[in-house]
Amino acid sequence: MIRLKRADVKVGFSCNNNCLFCFIPKKTIDRNTREIKNTLLQCKIDGVEKIVITGGEPTIRKDIIQILEYAKNLGFK
Repeated sequence: MIRLKRADVKVGFSCNNNCLFCFIPKKTIDRNTREIKNTLLQCKIDGVEKIVITGGEPTIRKDIIQILEYAKNLGFK
């Protein structure tokens, strides 16, 4: 079994910019908090050591602190 040291976790596509070169559809639905937490838990089970929260602009999510606290409680850096 291969253990990944790092995983990128895409939380969605929402963004507060309107870049002309962006290829992401504007009406794409973001993942909900439960889906993201399930992904983080699966990463932990799979032996991932570090995660990178990506996707659109994660910091505009209302639940970003909750997501980061959950990741920290799982032991991610």
